[in-house]
Amino acid sequence: MSDHKSPEAPPGGKWRRRLENLKSRWVGPLSARQTVWGVAIAAGLTLLTVDLELRPVPHYQTGDIAVAAVKAPVEMTIPDETATDRKRAAAAEAVLPVFDLDSNTNAALETEIRNLFAQGRSLLPLDENAGRRRLDANDPLLSRVHLQLESKLGKTVPREMAGLLVRHGWNRGLENQMVDMLQSVMRPGVVAGRDSIVRFRPRGIVLRDTGSQEDRTVREIDSIRDLRQAKAFLHQKEWESYALSESERRIAVAYLDGLITPNIASNSVETNLRRGEAALNVDAVILQIKKGKTIVREGDEITATELVQLESLRRVLDRRKTAAPLAGAFALTCFLLLMLWRFLVYFQARPVRVENHFVLITLVLAATLLVFRGFVGLGSLVAGSLHVESLSQPDIYYYAAPLGFGCILVVLLADASAAVVFAMMLTCLAGLFVRDYGMMVYTLLGGLAAVFALHQYRERAAITACGLVLSLTSAGTVVALNLIRAPFSWDAAMIQSLCGLLSGMLAAMLAGGLLPPLENLFEITTDIRLLELSNLNIPILRRLAVEAPGTYHHSIMVGTLAEAAAEAIGANSLLVRVGAYYHDIGKIKKPAYYVENQMFAANKHDDLTPTMSSLILASHVRDGLELAEQIKLPRKIKDLIPQHHGTKVMTYFYQKARDSAEGKHQVVDENSFRYSGPKPQSREAAILMLADTVEAASRTLSDPTPNQIIGMIKHIAYNNFSDGQFDECDITMKDVDLIAQAFVRVIMGMQHRRIDYPGFDFNKLEKEDPRLESNQRIQ
Repeated sequence: MSDHKSPEAPPGGKWRRRLENLKSRWVGPLSARQTVWGVAIAAGLTLLTVDLELRPVPHYQTGDIAVAAVKAPVEMTIPDETATDRKRAAAAEAVLPVFDLDSNTNAALETEIRNLFAQGRSLLPLDENAGRRRLDANDPLLSRVHLQLESKLGKTVPREMAGLLVRHGWNRGLENQMVDMLQSVMRPGVVAGRDSIVRFRPRGIVLRDTGSQEDRTVREIDSIRDLRQAKAFLHQKEWESYALSESERRIAVAYLDGLITPNIASNSVETNLRRGEAALNVDAVILQIKKGKTIVREGDEITATELVQLESLRRVLDRRKTAAPLAGAFALTCFLLLMLWRFLVYFQARPVRVENHFVLITLVLAATLLVFRGFVGLGSLVAGSLHVESLSQPDIYYYAAPLGFGCILVVLLADASAAVVFAMMLTCLAGLFVRDYGMMVYTLLGGLAAVFALHQYRERAAITACGLVLSLTSAGTVVALNLIRAPFSWDAAMIQSLCGLLSGMLAAMLAGGLLPPLENLFEITTDIRLLELSNLNIPILRRLAVEAPGTYHHSIMVGTLAEAAAEAIGANSLLVRVGAYYHDIGKIKKPAYYVENQMFAANKHDDLTPTMSSLILASHVRDGLELAEQIKLPRKIKDLIPQHHGTKVMTYFYQKARDSAEGKHQVVDENSFRYSGPKPQSREAAILMLADTVEAASRTLSDPTPNQIIGMIKHIAYNNFSDGQFDECDITMKDVDLIAQAFVRVIMGMQHRRIDYPGFDFNKLEKEDPRLESNQRIQ
């Protein structure tokens, strides 16, 4: 075994490879130049997103006169201490006063009565002697019982009460009756004085049982008796179960009257504690100041509330002057741009198109944010000039900003999927700027509405229709947001709805105005531009129809074939049809040298060498590009002029040259008879190449059948594949099969038959009518 060990990678190499893997996976191909430009774009967007307020907030005191108006440059929230104090005081005042209900007092009084009877029963033998005769107040036996009873109880007992109990033998029924009588008075509660509770009559009080610690709210203050009312109630109460004489009843009631004691007392400590807790549980009142709201107007006297707002604004702006908010916004913008780049790399096949679309989308994004900032400032001015409270909020007028025009432009200049990504980026940055979730919802829904409204369009009026859809969507979104927010204001909802309607129409106007310069700047051809170029009354096409009618007719037929084929494989049918109209405009320079224009004339190439003929034939590509530059055709159309021939061989003249050189033993260079190219770079160019060849070849078929046409098409396609003409585009053999089927339908339609007209034989007319023969000689 060998002891040789492979050299280890340097310590930094492993991490470098990992970083490269992460970059290729999450970022894609990104050069240093592109990175620098991306950072610069992110910095510019950050400055548009972050509201940098550099003006200092003036220092005032309460009572000073404001020398200039002060508006909130940012949305902020500040604690309203005055309103908080009022709210907490109201919460404390709402707490009912607490009174203690001493249930132990009732139990103690019941125990006292039952102990009286119990001690009396212990003297029962002595009582029996007293009971054998009627006792009067001076009876010595009663005196002894009375003294022993007071001795056992340790307290004074009225002599008359002792005599009453002795006479009734300490009866249990009497005992229970006296307890019930006393409890009926004491149970609802007795206060010492009426004045202590009468002031709480409108709201009530809370009775807290000191035994069970349970609270009971008493709203009817009159149900609680004071000491005088309790005694009066006792004297009025009827004896129910045990009968006493009138004199005995007065003795018993007098005894119970002496026992009645107040059992309800105010607990100010517990009341204050509960009120303090209620005040603490009240959340602080937060005053929300919208961006652009006028805090102080010029010439106004500074109030305490305004002074608090100014101090809070100063603290907020001091925090915002730090680098943290700017760094956070920059990081978020970089992340959004990175996601956009990754999206374009993933969905765009051509690197040039990725960079082009990235710059386009970021430029439109910057323009949209700039317009939004302008409308935010305008909204602040409008709100500051109004003195109606419901209409003086600046954010009401933010909804007039035509944020949808950016999505319209991206749909037209890029595609719908890129516009959806654009809408999400704009939503994040616009929401970051105004810090309002409602504006984020409004921006996102408006952008998606623009995308869906322009998913298919075939005329420039589609932008106006999209503006109408955007207006209705914006107005509906605003109404929904106002319903979610509380309280609902009809004035604000109406103004915001009108702003939403206005924003849609402004978006359509801005998009329509910016579309042509952006098309030219980024060399992008929209479907709207293609529709304009498809007008057959355009001067260059009218020239083609007059000066090269065969080429014109050929171009129209090629356009019909190419459009059907593009629809069959999902290519851009409008682009390929319009491209077919212009692909041979170079033949205007020398129309007589092309066979389709040699209707009754001799073929000019009969007198030329094959090499010269090939040069003339190839010159129509160069002439076509020159004409395209003169009439400013879009690049997509110009590219189809050379690509529809690719680098194919001019077979007729090449073969003619070979035939001429056979006897002379000369070698004919095939490359001298090839078009200069380039080869087709897109499926549309490949379709146009096939349609151009198939249309010309189909005219050589005298009585074509579908099988003949399919065979011809596949033979032509195979030759192009074998010659490498389709090496640089993404067309497949499956696409060719679908294209062939589309071509067959169109060609069979062009070769349709007609029935003979009765009484006419047009094939013999030329021989029978001398006028036709003379006309032929003239031509």
